[in-house]
Amino acid sequence: MWLVKIAADLSEAGVPSPGHSSRQSNGKVGDSKKWYATTLRNLLSNPQLLGQVIEDGKPILRTDGLPLVTRTPILDMDTWHALQDELARRSNVGERRREGTSLLRGIAYCALCKHRMYPYVAGGRVRYRCIGRLKMRQGNKDVKCYGVSVAGKALEDLVTTDFLKSFGKLPVVRVEEHEGEDFRPQIRQADEALRDLEADRYDRGLFKGEDGAQRYAARYAKLEERLSDLNAMQRNAKPAGVVEVPTGKTFSQWWADSDTAGQRDLLLNAGVYVEVSPAKRGGKVLDPSRISISYGEAGVGQRAIADGADVEATSGGMVQPYDVR
Repeated sequence: MWLVKIAADLSEAGVPSPGHSSRQSNGKVGDSKKWYATTLRNLLSNPQLLGQVIEDGKPILRTDGLPLVTRTPILDMDTWHALQDELARRSNVGERRREGTSLLRGIAYCALCKHRMYPYVAGGRVRYRCIGRLKMRQGNKDVKCYGVSVAGKALEDLVTTDFLKSFGKLPVVRVEEHEGEDFRPQIRQADEALRDLEADRYDRGLFKGEDGAQRYAARYAKLEERLSDLNAMQRNAKPAGVVEVPTGKTFSQWWADSDTAGQRDLLLNAGVYVEVSPAKRGGKVLDPSRISISYGEAGVGQRAIADGADVEATSGGMVQPYDVR
């Protein structure tokens, strides 16, 4: 949502978009000043912000394997990497914000068929209903579920109360992943540049004469030095890792300060899995015994199994409430 908001602000302020005629140098005409989130994301992830020359979507490399820079960078390298990390983080499903989202979407499941439960409005009230029956009919499978449903507010209140009772007083710690240093692509580029230089002299017959030999030797020595430096940097490269950053808030405080989408993300990141069993006849009030709530790795594992996903891959980067300290 943040890119959508920024794009809307730019459009409202009348800032010409990249496609506007005032920004074109190729003769194409475009009078729309409207910005879109996709346009903004593409702009913010363009290496041209570093002053690099781009051809066919890739930076042009110098003979020493480094990107060719011909203009003053708009962003320094640290800011660039921080921006790319944030763009990647916010592109994850758990970081997206959707207006009007339901609290337990992707969290509540049917105990009979293990399919997700989705909200719908009946009689002016929100309920969660299993769509397993519809999916099975569409797939020409035997119907094994009649479509379990439950009152939305009652279910959300029960899950909220249980979650905050269990973890509300614990401090929230944000886990930030840091990419490790990897100079192997640059090493490969420098090595290829060396081979190309050798081919220029011995296969293509370039660098002829005494002056050519000197120029060849100088360029070769420079590339060799660059390759040696890169190999040394790779040997001492910092590995990838995670850092726990205190937020200064408890789960209860974080919950109170968040909208519905933010609260849902908190439940997802905590590995919450809710399973709803069929109601007993005559029951007008939600029977707590119908509801089973799991947290942490157990919850993530159950969600993955229900969705047919890889359990290990799904639980890899999860932040568990009981890990917070």
